[in-house]
Amino acid sequence: MNASPEMQHWIVAVLREASLPGAEALDIQASADPATAWHRAGLSTGVDAGVLADLVAAHFGLDRADLSTPELFATGLLPESVARSLGVLALHCTDRVVTVATSDPVSFEAERQVVSLTARSVALEIAPPAEIAVATDRAYASVPPSAAHALPPLESGCPDRILVVDDDLDARLLFRRILTEHGMKVIEAPGGLKRSTPSGLRRSASSRSTSECPGWTGSRSSAGSARGSTSASSR
Repeated sequence: MNASPEMQHWIVAVLREASLPGAEALDIQASADPATAWHRAGLSTGVDAGVLADLVAAHFGLDRADLSTPELFATGLLPESVARSLGVLALHCTDRVVTVATSDPVSFEAERQVVSLTARSVALEIAPPAEIAVATDRAYASVPPSAAHALPPLESGCPDRILVVDDDLDARLLFRRILTEHGMKVIEAPGGLKRSTPSGLRRSASSRSTSECPGWTGSRSSAGSARGSTSASSR
């Protein structure tokens, strides 16, 4: 019995859809890493990386990535080691969405990790792997080690529990991750005047989260400031 042929890499379908010379005979296994797949695709069809990126973007209905000016804060959302292992670069972000350059738009694991680490949904843009690698070198050379979600050190007297109140689930997840990293116990609740408050905690914008934590300048984070998200706490 003949063995079943191994599944082809998604980039083969992209090239065949474009009817490029040599695409029908192309054989790139699905297990190939992005750098290898893109390199072999270019060699077999004579297409340079930029044209190939255009074809990939069109195939998946995505934009081409502009790697020239990534935002410092967006890049800092992902640790450099993670960005390199996933072959991605965070380019810019809002409080809800982070835009990421990738050469592998079907990598669900990469998307899952980016969502988990940034507490944001992900918008993908396409760039060749070699160009992402160069842009990553350049971008992280400008990112201080503590750039991502840097907060002032907590001083003594700050409560050990914080209630985060916001209707936006993404914002609450971001608050939780930041505050947990600083040793706080976080309780979440949606916003709204009629919402109930967990026993023992006060919901007030003028709560101890700011007035009794000398090392902090406010109870709003960059993720929630545009909507006026607040956190409240009590012992």
